[in-house]
Amino acid sequence: VQKLFVFSGLHDLGKVAVPREILSKPGPLDGRELALMRSHVEIGAQIACAMEIDPMLQDIIAHHHERWDGSGYPHGLASEAIPVAARVVAIADSFDAILAKRSYKRAVPFDEAAGIIVAGAGTLFDPMLIRAFERATDDLRAVHEGTSTGHLLSKIGTFT
Repeated sequence: VQKLFVFSGLHDLGKVAVPREILSKPGPLDGRELALMRSHVEIGAQIACAMEIDPMLQDIIAHHHERWDGSGYPHGLASEAIPVAARVVAIADSFDAILAKRSYKRAVPFDEAAGIIVAGAGTLFDPMLIRAFERATDDLRAVHEGTSTGHLLSKIGTFT
């Protein structure tokens, strides 16, 4: 669990190669820009591989945009073919993105954001991990509101 906590913060390593104008663009990305943005996964995976870093971190970087139903990228992996650490980070990354105000979107309120994540069970996200997410909702709310008194991952326990 500790490695997952540390490694999750490095999931977007490949964004170092994405132009700042694309990362902060206030509107929708065009086809070329979207391709460049999506390339961060493969660039990050190449960096991780070249650095010979922990295989769990390589999995997270390379597969955190894969989707349970196979609709993700870069390889269209589905269900159990997606490494479990990448499945966990996909949920956390998506939840964070929904909650955050960005140059191109408003911040979504906590309950609405949690509902969007739960609605993705079985299509975007591993249904078993979504059950763990639901069990952790009160702790996630405390972290989001800045009232947490402990380490969230230690409170979740097992992901099953």
